[in-house]
Amino acid sequence: MGYADVILADVPTSYWRLSESGGTTIIDQLGINTGTYANLPPNFGQASLVAGGDAALGVTTSSVLTFGNIFSFTGLSPFSLEIWMRASDLSSFNRRFFSARATDGNGIQGYEFITTSNNQIALQRFLNGGTPDQTTTQLGTISAGFVYHVVGTYDGTDMRIYINGKQAATNPSSKSIAANVGPFHIASFSGGGNAFVGVLDEAAVYSYALTAGQVAYHYAVGSITPPYPAMVRGIFVRRG
Repeated sequence: MGYADVILADVPTSYWRLSESGGTTIIDQLGINTGTYANLPPNFGQASLVAGGDAALGVTTSSVLTFGNIFSFTGLSPFSLEIWMRASDLSSFNRRFFSARATDGNGIQGYEFITTSNNQIALQRFLNGGTPDQTTTQLGTISAGFVYHVVGTYDGTDMRIYINGKQAATNPSSKSIAANVGPFHIASFSGGGNAFVGVLDEAAVYSYALTAGQVAYHYAVGSITPPYPAMVRGIFVRRG
């Protein structure tokens, strides 16, 4: 059982391997939410960031991966956002892994999962502008040129960020998200721009909060070669 089998076993809402070799279609392994590579084409066929994987996707400041108005996660709806990444540039401004954010007459609405110019990762939930509910990792948590497995979750009460299988930040969030969020994007702001620069792989969205054990297992399977570990009472043991 490979990495993709492990992800699918945990029932994501959508799962994009980002392993296309060309074209404009982003294939959802669930066949539900097909996306579009817009603007300049990305750099297809990069070496996978996952052990035993196929290909990954190189993205630049011009790359846009758009999926339309999906995954608004209104109210206090739980969710998880998961991706493997290697940044080539973390300077200047916030860069997006996932974005579903818009501005209406009441202010900023929606949510984002981002890197910051301080080499941090942040998960944000917005309602009617102002300061978002946010959980942020420590300064210098990530560095350009290194591979990371990053997961952001919200369980209806608390936001959490996991890096390489371990919880790195948590904070409560009580904002009841409005329904009018922007289009869901990977690698850029919902309105375009502020794009992630580097390589992305194995993106998944879930309509529930992954547990710490699930996140740790995903990282373990994705970061080693077979045989894969099995989790028994929270302890990784090797099969065979």
